[in-house]
Amino acid sequence: MLSTSANEKYLQSTVFTASPARLRFMLLERAVLLVEAIHEERRRNPEILVNERTITLRDILGELLNGVGKSQDKLALQVADIYVFMIQELTFAEREPGLDRIKSIGMVLEIELETWRQVCDAQVKRAVPAPAMNSILSGPGANDGTYVSGSLNFTA
Repeated sequence: MLSTSANEKYLQSTVFTASPARLRFMLLERAVLLVEAIHEERRRNPEILVNERTITLRDILGELLNGVGKSQDKLALQVADIYVFMIQELTFAEREPGLDRIKSIGMVLEIELETWRQVCDAQVKRAVPAPAMNSILSGPGANDGTYVSGSLNFTA
């Protein structure tokens, strides 16, 4: 059996314990990074139209599209249409030089990423209620600038 590095184990743990919204956010984050890399590669070498990054981006866009589901809900259909648009733009970008189509995919993905960042932030806020967090922060030693938790001592 192959041993995995600490980074791979951390990533596996993160993925296996992430909420569906967080997983979607992680995919979007990766897609934005891929678009940035594709853009930079195209800027340096316009002849390279298809490579490992464009193929990976296509896979991620397909996964994001599948994540929308088969609902006939108007909003779900609109979101699905956005992903179909990005996949079509990527197909055209793989056939013709230039940066415009890659830029358009990146702009849409950045908006989507910010939307899901807000969703994930809202989930975190709901998961740790403010009164519970306040009681932790106002625990033993809070007034003197020291908070002791287990064997750790945080001194201001």
